Amino acid sequence: MDIKTRRKALGLTRKELAIKAYVDPPSVQLIELGHHVDDKFVNRIEKTLDALEAGEPVPDWRPAVDEEIANDPDVENFH
Repeated sequence: MDIKTRRKALGLTRKELAIKAYVDPPSVQLIELGHHVDDKFVNRIEKTLDALEAGEPVPDWRPAVDEEIANDPDVENFH
């Protein structure tokens, strides 16, 4: 089942799924439309959906994402 079908089966909006998976809503839309988006976003969304479908707690993505941002040398270019 694709991400859009899974999201709708859970009764979630794109924004709700994005918040739970700690990605931006436009990325969810692009993924659902079949556009290539960073694999780590797809992975987080799929694991979030897996947890929700299993009735398990959604992983807390914030620490890993924050660490990734802190270690990204390109982020310094935006300050």
